Amino acid sequence: MIVDKNTKIGLNNFTVELHDHQIEWEQNAKEIIEYFKDIFGDLIVDIEHIGSTSIKSIKAKPIIDLVVGIKDFNNLDNIMEKMKSNGLTYCPKKDSPESRMFVIGDLNEILTHIIHLVEYNGNEWNNKINFRDYMNNNIEKAKEYEKVKIKSMENNTDNVPNYHKSKEQFVLDKIKEANNWKKEHNVLLHSLKTQLLISFSMLEKIIETCPNELWNKKVSNYVFWQQLVHAFAGTHGWLREDKLEIMPPFSIFNGKKIYSKFENDPEIMLTKTDVIHLCNETKETIEKWVNGKNDEWLKMPFAVFKINNFDNIAGQIRHIMYHVGHCEAIFRENDIKPNEYLDYFG
Repeated sequence: MIVDKNTKIGLNNFTVELHDHQIEWEQNAKEIIEYFKDIFGDLIVDIEHIGSTSIKSIKAKPIIDLVVGIKDFNNLDNIMEKMKSNGLTYCPKKDSPESRMFVIGDLNEILTHIIHLVEYNGNEWNNKINFRDYMNNNIEKAKEYEKVKIKSMENNTDNVPNYHKSKEQFVLDKIKEANNWKKEHNVLLHSLKTQLLISFSMLEKIIETCPNELWNKKVSNYVFWQQLVHAFAGTHGWLREDKLEIMPPFSIFNGKKIYSKFENDPEIMLTKTDVIHLCNETKETIEKWVNGKNDEWLKMPFAVFKINNFDNIAGQIRHIMYHVGHCEAIFRENDIKPNEYLDYFG
């Protein structure tokens, strides 16, 4: 059944109905996403509205799909227990190697939301996000998908598994198209992001190869590892959407001042493991900042200064590379063999 009237959110789990797109779906998804971010905190990296209710030009079943991205899919226990304790129903029959499924509602009656738990930036995450973005940016493809959905529904009004199965191949084909589209339409952004992360790999190499006797040594008026933290803090602080003044990132570690802007000697000495943790946190910030963006976004003004987003990312690459060169110069001054990076650009 196709429903054209105003609709509520939620549908019997054994019924197929397609409703016109509702702005309420988007609003509800935003509210649930903020709620989940509050209760799950650091257990998750990001949450996105996906599925047909996130595609603005087509009809959909009035059940909101959300994808929850976590850092490590091999470490699920904490997040799954947190989900269960907050009223989400786990659906073990829907387990796959890269996904776990939860729902809000009653599996035998009305469902309002389906929650897909996946690894952030993994295959499942990217497939779902890219499919949504592809459909929202290609209305002809979206309408083609809508026709498939309507045809799939015709003989499966009371058979949800067959409804999904009959459109499965179309969705798989369009996911391939979506992934190719994502690469083709974001060549510049992809290149910038790659080069920024490569520069981080160079700093990680410096952390790995720095001798212990140099790690806590004061050089150029600051402790050696402070320069690395300063580099990460700069990127972490600049990749933001708002104009609000912020406290310099990584100024405090375990309650002690570490002076990421070189204002003073640190109150605590960080280990290599500590600094790698800050590096990984910054790389997560990069992934979140560019997620869902495209080459057109690079031309848009940056929130803080009179530059565009391209200039901002390029500036971070220059900043990181300056500190790579400075660290290598310190290595040479201390008779330490410098690193080679010729294989870091492919």
